[in-house]
Amino acid sequence: DILAVVDALALDCFFLFGLSLGGALVTKFAADHPARVRSLVIVDWAPWPGGKPTPGVVRISSLFNLHWDSFEEAVDMMHRANPRRSRENVAMRMRQQLRQASDGWRWGTDPAIAKDAALRAQESPDVMWRSVDAVPCETLLLRGEESDVLPQ
Repeated sequence: DILAVVDALALDCFFLFGLSLGGALVTKFAADHPARVRSLVIVDWAPWPGGKPTPGVVRISSLFNLHWDSFEEAVDMMHRANPRRSRENVAMRMRQQLRQASDGWRWGTDPAIAKDAALRAQESPDVMWRSVDAVPCETLLLRGEESDVLPQ
């Protein structure tokens, strides 16, 4: 929760950075708390252009329902999905993001967050565009060179 963290740190006005889903979170926060956010940097996120998810959004969304019999199987699959990263880097990240369950390895995402994300994915992009329109601070939007999440 962004608000709880910045209040605990006694930050009145600050810069925010969001990558991917984090971009949506910081955009919504800046729209809801305009006096608190000095500026935003958003990487590889924007409401769906033309009202439809990009191929990258569809690809990423499909990954969250997966589970694997072994940690190594998960690493192998994710490395094939993103071969620009070394297998060691993928394994390090997967150790932080996966949890072992009774039926194998699954994403460690809080079920409440996953449910909320699924509901938001069904919303009209107009909902997030209204948040974008309400952001009063300077915002830098960056797109990764090889991103398929944002169109060129």
